[in-house]
Amino acid sequence: MHAVLNRYPLWKYIMVLITLVIGIVYALPNLYGEDPAVQISRGAWRLGRYDCAGLHQTDPRI
Repeated sequence: MHAVLNRYPLWKYIMVLITLVIGIVYALPNLYGEDPAVQISRGAWRLGRYDCAGLHQTDPRI
């Protein structure tokens, strides 16, 4: 008879799997580079500081 030495309860395997999945999901944003972006608040639109034509004149990459 062979004895199984490294036998753990099922809940420990599930806990390790859940921890690995959470760690991978948490690390995924580090794989992507940063993209230039413009953040516009609702208050700026109400005050009339921005219009659609002016946004594309600021930076041609947008």
